[in-house]
Amino acid sequence: MCLSVPGMNVLGCKWVYKIKLKEDVTLERHTDRLVVQGYNQIGGVDYEETFSPVVKPSTIRCVLSLALNKKWPIRKLDVSNAFLHGDLNEDVYMMLPPGFVSIGILLIKSGVKRILLVYVEEIILVGSSDDVLSTFITSLSAAFAMKHLGSLSYFLGMEALFTYNTNSLLLTQNKYSLELLKKFDMLECKPCKTPIAPGQRDSISDGTVLKDSSTYRSLVGGLQYLAFTRPDISYDVNYVSQFMHKPTDIHLQLLKRILRYIKGSLRSGITLIRGNCTTITAYSDSDWDGCPYSRRSTTGYCVFLGDNLVSWSSKKQPTIDHSSTEAEYKALVVAASEVRWISYILDELGVPLTTPCLMYCANMGARSLASNPVCHARTKHIEVDYHFVRSLVMIGFLFVKYVHTLDRIANFFIKGLNKKLFFKLQGKLMHYQSVQFEGGCKRT
Repeated sequence: MCLSVPGMNVLGCKWVYKIKLKEDVTLERHTDRLVVQGYNQIGGVDYEETFSPVVKPSTIRCVLSLALNKKWPIRKLDVSNAFLHGDLNEDVYMMLPPGFVSIGILLIKSGVKRILLVYVEEIILVGSSDDVLSTFITSLSAAFAMKHLGSLSYFLGMEALFTYNTNSLLLTQNKYSLELLKKFDMLECKPCKTPIAPGQRDSISDGTVLKDSSTYRSLVGGLQYLAFTRPDISYDVNYVSQFMHKPTDIHLQLLKRILRYIKGSLRSGITLIRGNCTTITAYSDSDWDGCPYSRRSTTGYCVFLGDNLVSWSSKKQPTIDHSSTEAEYKALVVAASEVRWISYILDELGVPLTTPCLMYCANMGARSLASNPVCHARTKHIEVDYHFVRSLVMIGFLFVKYVHTLDRIANFFIKGLNKKLFFKLQGKLMHYQSVQFEGGCKRT
């Protein structure tokens, strides 16, 4: 029952119930959440713009790397009541709930003694000592209903495994991977050594259109979340995402191959190690004219904080490039933007960079374009915005260096690779030790 409000749209609501499990799959507690049916909102009536800011994955990895380097304790908190905050200037009306008679990043600093990472109701708390954290948790508990879950071991569906006397931290999604395989009936599938065939190129029209595309889209969404700790599937997930609007049976087979690869590498993940956190190294690459149908290039990059991989991306460029130099230069720009953003995060955390950021690029033309103003006259067709890379080089923030083709780590994010090169670059990206493949082979 609800009151009539002239000229307004009254939204419904519903209770969402969930069983929350511990990392060992035992019951932790039952949760409930009241959700407004926002899909019934009307633009201009009860919303102008809505958003739900959450902490970026790269920020989490940067903070965890910093905590390992400084030997800071890492704690996990859980808020009993979660609210999505945003600027609300409109009146929103909701019906009474049945049965009635995520935030972004918050840094709390005092000489960078405490860092609070918030993702809806789950919180990672990092501080300079156990006493500092205990005092702060007590203060938070006085203001919010929350639980202290001890040292970090499980967060956002990720297992956090400390090894070598907390000198390293392995982030995996083994439990989530198994749930994904079970959901799509692939638990008993035959493992595959690589997630995509070398040089894989498929058309939107290849194959027979699926009668129900919901399964395809759901699986792609699940894989996108899995890529949080799996840069080795980043390119492949980006590739299959390009067929979301009209998937075919051939595209579905591509997805199943990725699942087969996951089946054979369940324990894979990102390993963060204790070490230097005051240098940034990045690799950029582009597969010029890589798509035979749209003629657009794919941009790939990865960023290391010290020796730890903290950010990566694989994405098709929005426009067609005139040359390989232009494609590589645009990839350089995207990577430089991410490097600049990470430097701002480090500055907020009180960790100054000790040297210029090092950017590796495999294209000599793009490297010259970034550091030599004389080349500008020959590149007037490139948007002015892209030349901000040169400004970063001129102020000494960025140093662009050539990298040999065989060491192009960002090559991992722009195309399918053969097994030998795939495993070589995978090891450099993810600090692989010896991982046992369920299919019977080993990789190092």
